[in-house]
Amino acid sequence: MNRRARRSEAGFTIIEVLIAALVLAIALFGLVATFAHCAWLNADSKETTIAINAARREMDIVRGSFFNSIMTDYAAPNDGFAVDGLLPQNGDADGLPGKIVCTQAGGVITITITVNWRGATGDRGITLVSNAVNRR
Repeated sequence: MNRRARRSEAGFTIIEVLIAALVLAIALFGLVATFAHCAWLNADSKETTIAINAARREMDIVRGSFFNSIMTDYAAPNDGFAVDGLLPQNGDADGLPGKIVCTQAGGVITITITVNWRGATGDRGITLVSNAVNRR
């Protein structure tokens, strides 16, 4: 009986300790991977927000122009603009992430603004399209 009493009070075996350590390591690895993924998503979201805000700002400038001057001011296919905080993609001809392209069909001007950048998660891009109509 004395032998049984000592055995029940002996504590954890080495196998139990190793299994507990393995379970803890797997849980910590999952937690670290989750934090790393959140940091990746945060960087991606920040860059996308910068790009969308820059494209909206440029769209407001173009749409605020007189209808007759839009095609003369923005008709060049490589009318680019810089975006603070974003790098242009590799191979970009003018080295600027933003592009404004305006085309006219009849009395409607289609304004296309794109921002393509090299970000923390790879090459990314957004596009805004709007129409301008001469109301006179």
